[in-house]
Amino acid sequence: MVNTSVARPLAFLAALATLAVLVVSATTADAADSSCSSGDFCVYSGYAWSGSRYTDPGDNYSYYGENYPGTSVALDDSASTVYNHGNSHKVRMFEYEGYGGKKACLLVGSWRTWTFWQPDDNILSSHYWTSSSSGCV
Repeated sequence: MVNTSVARPLAFLAALATLAVLVVSATTADAADSSCSSGDFCVYSGYAWSGSRYTDPGDNYSYYGENYPGTSVALDDSASTVYNHGNSHKVRMFEYEGYGGKKACLLVGSWRTWTFWQPDDNILSSHYWTSSSSGCV
């Protein structure tokens, strides 16, 4: 027999936690939309669209030597959040400049906190737009 005096409050807390996640996800997606122009791939130096922002409507073979606009913060190996606000293509992202090393793909409208390969290690160094669905989830 289930102890309803414990089961009901636990079910309520689980539902509340799910709702909180949905609200936070919607809020963070809205934050990305408002700070990243349509058609751009955006890279943020901070977690959840905080810090400096780099936007690019095209491909970038190498982030080496580039800084976030208006700062002295190096773009190479510093991404914490990425967002594909493109119109129709996915973004293929790479660990090394020249489209090398480990890779990941970001669907249109998708965002991720940069923990694809190593937790808390910011290793993004190049990207390009692609219509190929190979490797994208």
